[in-house]
Amino acid sequence: MLSRGLVQRRLRQVHFWLGAVIGAQVLLWIGSGLFMVLFDIHEVRGDHLRTDRGPAPLILVGDIVPPEAALGLAPFAAD
Repeated sequence: MLSRGLVQRRLRQVHFWLGAVIGAQVLLWIGSGLFMVLFDIHEVRGDHLRTDRGPAPLILVGDIVPPEAALGLAPFAAD
């Protein structure tokens, strides 16, 4: 059977490490919140890093029918 002193020492160690892990998470949470408050929202979101590239081009592979041909064969296609 474990002695009372050993159990208390283990509980103190577990309590210390849980407190250290939770404390680190709280500090990171506070730090990220301060960052979002202190800087412009557009900079936080990364809007200044975005570029408008337009739609991506279609790449045909193998025997795929192009959309223009498929629409031309459709019964509802206008002349």
